[in-house]
Amino acid sequence: MPVAYEHIAFDRDGDLEVNLETAVQQLDRYKLIMDNYCQTNASITVSYDPEEVPAIIDWLIENWDSYVGVSFIYRANPTKTAKDLGYPYLPQTPVSKETYREYVSTLLPVNLTDVAAADMLDTGECTGGACPIR
Repeated sequence: MPVAYEHIAFDRDGDLEVNLETAVQQLDRYKLIMDNYCQTNASITVSYDPEEVPAIIDWLIENWDSYVGVSFIYRANPTKTAKDLGYPYLPQTPVSKETYREYVSTLLPVNLTDVAAADMLDTGECTGGACPIR
């Protein structure tokens, strides 16, 4: 899923703009989403430098009730591929603006007004806000 972060300052590495936010900045954005836009759970993979661990611990303690799905990965050179870093995949892949725009131009709009879309949004047994345990 392509994601554009127009309001975040990026550093440049060749033709790529790479995000080097601190772990706490990433966690604060996740908290904003969890507190204001999410009824159940959103997840995030936070990239961090080992020097940030004390600040991460403080954030987790102070925001105990605001997170559910947080995982952490060491911050590596963001221009390296997952294969370069020894991972099967990474949660984000930096691409050039041109590559991003080319890909986004191929996507079709999502239509939530037709019958099939309504069926996808049907919560069935969860309508009351609590889903049955299976």
